[in-house]
Amino acid sequence: MADTDQETIPEKISLTTIDAPTIEPSKCGYYGSPFDDADADVILRSSDHTDFRVYKAILAKASPFFRDMFSLPQSEAESPDSERDGVPVIPVEEETTTLAALLHLCYPVQYSFKKIYNLSTLGSTIRAARKYDMERAYDIANAFFVYPSLFKSHPAQAFGVAWRCRLETQVRAAARECLHGKMSLESLGHDLKFIEGEGLFELSLYHRKCRKVERRVSQVRFAFATEIIPFHSHLLMHTPRACTFTYRLSS
Repeated sequence: MADTDQETIPEKISLTTIDAPTIEPSKCGYYGSPFDDADADVILRSSDHTDFRVYKAILAKASPFFRDMFSLPQSEAESPDSERDGVPVIPVEEETTTLAALLHLCYPVQYSFKKIYNLSTLGSTIRAARKYDMERAYDIANAFFVYPSLFKSHPAQAFGVAWRCRLETQVRAAARECLHGKMSLESLGHDLKFIEGEGLFELSLYHRKCRKVERRVSQVRFAFATEIIPFHSHLLMHTPRACTFTYRLSS
């Protein structure tokens, strides 16, 4: 998994240490199967007030972040909202859809992103997996990223999500896929909101560069066809490299 800054965990930690607003348990619904086992020993609460009953052992196996959290002595001064039905509650920043996808990738159950698949959810799941150092979940979610149905139909959105997730291979693949369409505010439409300013600039620059290469190749091919220049001309030799998305993403 890509290198990332590790969270610093204090010597004494409350299970409510993760920054998130506290919510009255009565206002939170349970997600349901498979995160509704009566003997689960911890609850993860999403930012939009959904509770997931899960097992510390599974979280600890999937995430060094949670393993370290559970291994440290707990604070004696817990907030009134830190338990539900006698089970400790950990509020997290992720929304229900993202948290469900993340936990499904950690649990020993059959699961496919096709059930809730969209690039935005996939991107937030990848970021959450990186945040909690869930290597297996990160690798699986990352592998789903180039699923053809959305990657090819929404390449600009795929580019934007990959850019935010710092996924260089997927950024390059999405940039190449964007060459099949126009590069304008009108043509990007709804997908534009997924692309950060720097990413949009680099994508536009790449698009213009490739269009120049395309025109150059057309001119050379015409010259070949009309025998204006010999077939062994060097003009085509460097065109693939000239049309490669080479921008390096920072970690």
